Amino acid sequence: MEYLTQKGITLGTDLTRISNRVNLDYSISDRIHIRTDLSFTHSETNKNYSDGVRNVAYLKMPNMSIYQLDDYGSLTPIYFSPESNIQGQYSSTYNPVALAKAAVNKVVAERITPKFNIRYQIVPSRLMATVDVQFDINSTKNKSFLPQIATGLGWTNAEVNKAYDGDNDAFSVQTKSSLVWTPAFKNTKHNFMGLINMMTYQSKNISYQARTSNTASSDLQDPSIPSRVNGAQSALSSSTKQRTSGSLLLNGQYSYLDRYIINVGLRGDGTSRLAPDNRYGLFPSVSGRWRASGEQFLSDLKFIDDLSFRASYGQSGNAPTSDYSYYSIYDNMDWSFMGESGIVPSSMQLNNLRWETVVGTNFGVSLAMFRNRFFIDAEIYRNRTKDLLFNGLEIPSINGFNSVNMNVGTMDNQGFEITLQTQPYKSGKWKVDFTFNVAKNQILYAKFLSSTLLKRAMLPQMAPLKLTCRLITPLAHSTVTIS
Repeated sequence: MEYLTQKGITLGTDLTRISNRVNLDYSISDRIHIRTDLSFTHSETNKNYSDGVRNVAYLKMPNMSIYQLDDYGSLTPIYFSPESNIQGQYSSTYNPVALAKAAVNKVVAERITPKFNIRYQIVPSRLMATVDVQFDINSTKNKSFLPQIATGLGWTNAEVNKAYDGDNDAFSVQTKSSLVWTPAFKNTKHNFMGLINMMTYQSKNISYQARTSNTASSDLQDPSIPSRVNGAQSALSSSTKQRTSGSLLLNGQYSYLDRYIINVGLRGDGTSRLAPDNRYGLFPSVSGRWRASGEQFLSDLKFIDDLSFRASYGQSGNAPTSDYSYYSIYDNMDWSFMGESGIVPSSMQLNNLRWETVVGTNFGVSLAMFRNRFFIDAEIYRNRTKDLLFNGLEIPSINGFNSVNMNVGTMDNQGFEITLQTQPYKSGKWKVDFTFNVAKNQILYAKFLSSTLLKRAMLPQMAPLKLTCRLITPLAHSTVTIS
């Protein structure tokens, strides 16, 4: 358990936090093991209403009093906040002490993250099942109030006695279930490992916000109290978001004499961010490795610890980052007509968005020598990104939108990377390591959709690149570690 209280260096700022964590491990038997982790955090943060209060304090004229003076020239406890002065008015200038002490900006947050894990050896050393479940419950409450004395503005101004109350609740659950099979062969030259892995993720976010102004008194600081609700600074809104994704991975790895290794995998992904027709994607992969150092013809080279050659081919997918992109969402307007507010479309319906697919090939070699004190790794790769996602593509605003997210085409990139590690000195307490890395990457913009609209939107942003771009990024660095 931990308790922390901290006072900020600026007036009106402080933090109080209490956190607790509990870990529990329990073995039901030799084959079943359970682990539970639970953490809880509660925090209260008092912040300044404006982040620029210190700036205003630095620029404030030194002959302007913080407090009002009475008829005898004595200071009173009332803040001196004129509506305007030679330096201007709120929000360019104000009484920074009044804002720091009288205004309210408080955030109360609570977070609980329970995690459960169970490991079951169905067949000891041969078949293992593992299940992980993790929850994340996060609640944030934000209350703020800007009193008239902090700004000095007239009582009818929409910035006066501005009250805000916001509540945001986020909940997510993530699961991971795996089944690992390692069969026993009579011939120990053969080895195999099979894996089935299923992952799910679901989140829900609910928020409520209310902002009003011109409450009858600076002591009435809640927007639920009768106040001005139709001012320029007033707002009443709520939102709910929900997202679900899942994946299933099938993977098998076979090795012979621990020298010839092949790995084959197939992954399926689904996400609620895409329309039903494009929601799911399949991404295969295959890789192989040859440990040449285990061959008979290299057995006389005792200084070689490992020499391996590898090759791989695989696909991976990226989903859009926006929720509900395949719906046309409507919002209320800020203006009303005959007492009724209108509605306008706030997002474009995108039914044709698809998974962005990255197809990659890789060839590499690894060499370790002199009891692993010298290591070098080199690889060359080529990747092709199909159905490239472009966020915020600018379009003519004649239809009410000035940008759109879409799949725009194909992009290629290729390059190589070389890593060198050496340990020239090692003793009982000291060792010196050197690491050197060189990388080169070449990016080709190969093909885009043949759309006049797309060309007009993208070419101005890619004018220096034209239709084909070659961007070479060399990178070399070395590090020295002494421990």
